[in-house]
Amino acid sequence: DFSITGFLVPTGHYAQKIGLIDLFKQRLKIKMKTIHHTPVEKIIELFVSMISGCPDIKTVNNRLVPDKLAATAWCQKQFADQSQASLVLHRITPENLLQLEEIFQTLFHEQSLARRHPRNKWLVVDVDMTGLPVSPSSRTYERATFGFMQKEKGKGYKLTCPYTGGEFGEVFGGLFDPGSAHCATKLTDLLLLIEKRVGSPPSSLAKYRTRIQPLLTQAKILEDRARRRKEEASRARKHERRRTLERRSTRLHVRAEILREEESRALKTSQSFDTLRHHNSRRGILIRGDAGFGSFEDIMLLSELGYDFLLKGYSPRTARVLAKEVAESQWVRFNPILCVAELGTIKLSGCPYPVRVVLGRTKTSKSQVFQYFHLVTTIPERVKDAVELVKFYNARQTIEAFIKTGKNVLHLKHFRVRNFYGIQFTLTLGLLAHNFMNWARREIFAGTPLARMGIREFVEQAMRVPARLKPLEIDMPVTLFPETSVYAQALVRATKKKSSIQILFPFSN
Repeated sequence: DFSITGFLVPTGHYAQKIGLIDLFKQRLKIKMKTIHHTPVEKIIELFVSMISGCPDIKTVNNRLVPDKLAATAWCQKQFADQSQASLVLHRITPENLLQLEEIFQTLFHEQSLARRHPRNKWLVVDVDMTGLPVSPSSRTYERATFGFMQKEKGKGYKLTCPYTGGEFGEVFGGLFDPGSAHCATKLTDLLLLIEKRVGSPPSSLAKYRTRIQPLLTQAKILEDRARRRKEEASRARKHERRRTLERRSTRLHVRAEILREEESRALKTSQSFDTLRHHNSRRGILIRGDAGFGSFEDIMLLSELGYDFLLKGYSPRTARVLAKEVAESQWVRFNPILCVAELGTIKLSGCPYPVRVVLGRTKTSKSQVFQYFHLVTTIPERVKDAVELVKFYNARQTIEAFIKTGKNVLHLKHFRVRNFYGIQFTLTLGLLAHNFMNWARREIFAGTPLARMGIREFVEQAMRVPARLKPLEIDMPVTLFPETSVYAQALVRATKKKSSIQILFPFSN
């Protein structure tokens, strides 16, 4: 047997080692008839197609179906045809999404390096939202709506992810929404997901709960005013006066209902966080996000829930107003086009909590015309000064690189189905594939420089190293790789360093 994607063999054995295949078989229950392949085997095949770099579902016919060597490593006799593999995605239900989430949580709990990060040090978590566009004229993508897609308005979906880069390179999962969703409304769900994965910040919910009672009180006041307006309307003699009072009563009722809904959401959110924090371990967590997460509402939420954060301010207008009070001598050169100024800890208009603000001024093509932005943070100046803070904010490029890798390497932007639950399932499967590749490279190439290679290199180069099976007289077959491959050489060095060798990978001649 010959494989054009030879490293599916060691990754398949690693998947068996960490129990990934068993988890799929035990927990994923898809209602679909089995003929030659079970529904779970087809899902595993879709997972394998992602880590092997298949750009779409039809590519599995040429790359995976003939590859019996790789199929054996993934506990199958042969991979299914693409028509059968894609059919299973039409049977995905909300229950299957919950089952996949349980699998994601179990693997993350057991394998994640971020969970082993010292609890007394900040675990930096980047948050971002990206658009997944479809054709504007298409009517077959379920729940696809118009919204802002990267640089322009378009039709599609939104994916919001928390991600920790650097030495970890792990994504915590994702929130999938129609294209009209805005990242400012997703922060609560992101924080719940983060706490589910890695723990909670060392703070109580007392400050957050203080927002609930004022909402209820204000709603009762508006309801009382609405009732009085309605009574006045019933006593009014003139028709025009009666209509005016009835309209006022209706508007007051609407405002009261909005406050009631806000109070209900705040209470539900408080209960959700309380449930997690009741049994969660505590650790320092720092949230880093762009301007989409820099609204006053998000700053208040993070402050009340006890998070440290570094956010870019939502409104450039706020930055321009702050810049008017900054003397020229306060600006510090960051690079030829950017200067920064430390404003210290201040209270921004609309935000009840004091925060540290660093102002940025960028040159434009016009002389003496600048663009301004501001960073809002809880990081003390003694820890990072203004220049260091901007550098630290720019380090969030890791999540931008992750999104680019997910779209172009794992091909998450190429939908393998058009129903909403099927798309959400494949996206979650793709995020799990990213983490799996991250964990697998450390295990397969342990003790070699290639253990730190990027996901793109692993998928597009290492995975393409061919392999063939050489049966011996004994029952243990040997998988042979080309001796000229640097990836095969690193694999052999890593295998020799391990105390127990489960499978032998010598060179071929």
